[in-house]
Amino acid sequence: MNYLSKLFLFGSVLLFAVSCSSTQTATEPEANAPTENEETETTAEAVTATETWHLAPANASPYYGTGVEKAYAELLADRSPRKKVIVAIIDSGTDIHQEDLQTKIWTNKDEILGNDIDDDGNGYVDDMHGWNFIGGPDSTHVDKDTYEVVRIYDRLSDKYEGVSEDSVAEENQDEYAYFQEIKEAYQKRVERNQRELQQVSQTR
Repeated sequence: MNYLSKLFLFGSVLLFAVSCSSTQTATEPEANAPTENEETETTAEAVTATETWHLAPANASPYYGTGVEKAYAELLADRSPRKKVIVAIIDSGTDIHQEDLQTKIWTNKDEILGNDIDDDGNGYVDDMHGWNFIGGPDSTHVDKDTYEVVRIYDRLSDKYEGVSEDSVAEENQDEYAYFQEIKEAYQKRVERNQRELQQVSQTR
């Protein structure tokens, strides 16, 4: 067998060995790699919570509750309440008209909504669903909150504030009429917030 034949044979054997090794490496799964089912189970476990997760201790993982159950078990174990107090712990705004919540929202039956009168004499006007002690009765922070009507008014006021209707070009008449509506809504919101801010100041 001449030199070229030996070289060709050696090259063929080497190529075959490398091919087999690559195939074996590619087809063998990694020992630590999770399967599709394992990933699905882990994901499902991570997003599943019990119905009372919010009552769990504050340091519970991965869900941080209010610690109510622990308080009842340790702090209030042998005590009876002298007076029933309704308290809601809310970390953001709540849509009280949402279909799953509207039948569960506490309502003050001694108060008449919208008449600006403290009907039940408890010091809070129109407290139909309780009172937000860092804002107004509608759960807004009346001294720091912002509204869409404010942003629209600010955008259009430079163009139309103090301008008479007959001086506005025809192509801008619709926008001018819209500004008048926004201005009225803005003024009502300012007056309402001033009343609520005064009420909040009086209760502190």
